Amino acid sequence: MYKEILNKKQVELLPLLYHFSENHFYLAGETSLALQLGHRESVDLDLFTFEEFDNLNILKSINKIYPTSKINVLIDVLDEYTCILNSVKVTFLRYPFVVKDINKLDNINLANELTIGAMKAYALGRRSKWKDYVDLYILLQKYSIKDICNKAKEIFGTVFSEKLFLQQLSYFKDIDYTEKIIWKKIDIPSNTKIEDFLKNISIDALV
Repeated sequence: MYKEILNKKQVELLPLLYHFSENHFYLAGETSLALQLGHRESVDLDLFTFEEFDNLNILKSINKIYPTSKINVLIDVLDEYTCILNSVKVTFLRYPFVVKDINKLDNINLANELTIGAMKAYALGRRSKWKDYVDLYILLQKYSIKDICNKAKEIFGTVFSEKLFLQQLSYFKDIDYTEKIIWKKIDIPSNTKIEDFLKNISIDALV
């Protein structure tokens, strides 16, 4: 596991990840992927579960682990609790899809690489963030587009549109670039190289 992708503030939150990994949560999103591939830094911690949870119990657990830390609550609604803890944005989310492929590394539950690829494929038609294109580019050096689509169909069923995903994969207008990509120990590809690669993958798959 590539813990070096974590900054000091995130490292201080590892006990939080250990605790919630023992309580039906798993780390998803780009931080989970970066811990497994080591390709870039990531900012947020996204903890998902299929189980129902009580936000007050989440808060109590945080306070027990970090009794002196200030918690800035951003979202406190049914099935989601998001806060800033130790200068890190942490989200607890009830994810409405069953995720079976979980890797346990150093006592942290991580959605596996292909599952995260499927999640990003599903999300791409609903948001256009450059970080998702970057992560899919990295994943497609290791997995085929068919692998990712098949995993997305397995998790999301008929609500995943393979055609929409493939079209979105080669559409680069209106993309949100606000989250800066900080690469780690990798030959840094240009944005143009990433776009050309994804466009070719998309065209080949749509033929």
